[in-house]
Amino acid sequence: MAEHSEYYSDYDRNDLSRENPFTLTVDDDGILNLPDDVMEDLGWKEGDELEWIDNNDGSFSLKKHGSYGVGGSLL
Repeated sequence: MAEHSEYYSDYDRNDLSRENPFTLTVDDDGILNLPDDVMEDLGWKEGDELEWIDNNDGSFSLKKHGSYGVGGSLL
């Protein structure tokens, strides 16, 4: 089993009692900077195209464009 970053959290996104594993801040250019180890866990690299998905429940998911299944997703 692969090691995960300190930010990794295996959780049910619909469980409203869970705590958010980390918080991101949008910079002055409108950019969200993810920690390097999170990027590595997700298999993402700078320049990858991501899909912003509305989960229709008040939450959103990010998925690497063209990836399938849960791998490569930030839910």
